[in-house]
Parts: sequence; C-alpha cells; structure tokens
Amino acid sequence: MRIPIGTYLVHPIHGPTVLVDITTRSIGEVPEEYAVLEHVEQDLILQLPLATLDDHDLRPAMKPDEAEDVLAVFDEPAGGQGLTWRRMRVRNQAKMTSGIPRQLAEVVRDLVAKRSEKGISPSERTMLRRARARLESELDLAVDDDAADLVEAKLGV
Repeated sequence: MRIPIGTYLVHPIHGPTVLVDITTRSIGEVPEEYAVLEHVEQDLILQLPLATLDDHDLRPAMKPDEAEDVLAVFDEPAGGQGLTWRRMRVRNQAKMTSGIPRQLAEVVRDLVAKRSEKGISPSERTMLRRARARLESELDLAVDDDAADLVEAKLGV
C-alpha cells in the first residue's frame, strides 16, 4: 500500500508527523525504500523502512468526529483514585506509551483531578505536561479551534 506524500500519521511515541518524502537508501548493496516523516511541532525527522512500516504502529491522524469523542473523556469521572501512587504511575505510563488519544485524555483528566484533590509529584507533573502536549498536538490536526483552549475549557482550569 502506498501512502500519499502529505499524509498525516501518528507515531505512538513521537506523536503527529507528516509524510514528506519516500527515499531509497542502500545499506550494504541492498537498496531499500524509506518513509521520511517530519514531526509537526518538533525539529525531528524519522526515517522508517517502508517494508516494515506496519510494525511501527503508525496510524492515521485523528478526524474531527474522533476529536469530539476524545474531548468527551473530560466529562467522565476521573479514574484510578483508589490506586497507589506506583500503580497509577504504571497505568498512566502504559497509556502514554500507547499514544492512543483517548488514553492520553484519560491520563490528563486523572492527573488534573488528583492535582486538585491532593497535589501531584514532580514526576506526575512532567507526565501531565507531556500527555497534554501530545494530546493537544494531535487535536490541533483535527479541530479548527485551538486545542489548548478546548482542553482548558473542558478541564475548567
């Protein structure tokens, strides 16, 4: 399957990227085609072999109707309130690693709720900042409004 140049793809770790080129590189004597992905917000270029592109869990960028579903997460009650700090951290790290927007929104919602109840640790503040940045960068591709403003309005902060 060929992916058109200019297609937005989301890498589970790095976040939203755009396919800017397909190049051929030779490693040894074997030429191989590579997808050149440019991160939409950072100065980062990823080059992934086309033959193994499916192994990298890339997915299409969020669509506007999916953005509505993700933003609806903020209307749901926070989860993980009875978990120990360690269990909540492990659960949140797994959600962060997945890169799935709904799970990123759950991390943001749960940490904001915890912060308002009893405060969060420095590592949780870092996780909240990263989850929110990744979520907002993908929401920016799907909505016309500023994603940061939408998240703030939903969170009531």
